[in-house]
Amino acid sequence: MDNCGAPSPIQLMISPSAKEVFIQGITSDGRTFRPSDWAERLAGVMSSFRPGGATPGSHLSYSPWCVPTNINGVKCVVVMSTCASTTSWPGTSS
Repeated sequence: MDNCGAPSPIQLMISPSAKEVFIQGITSDGRTFRPSDWAERLAGVMSSFRPGGATPGSHLSYSPWCVPTNINGVKCVVVMSTCASTTSWPGTSS
């Protein structure tokens, strides 16, 4: 169920030992995510989350922990599990 009490159409199945999580740009009914640049937007927002933390200019490239890609014609974002366990969050000290 989601926060509103409605049943969630998709259940996430992520192994605790997974090193990468692939977010595919397909809705539960098989349509393409919108907007069409969703993967680049997500990866752009995550650009500051990187090894060693944000540095001047780091917003100009994608983080190695969150990368947009295309797999078999489907837009995806690959998120490394390292991203969730890092202590190098922007605006905080390590």
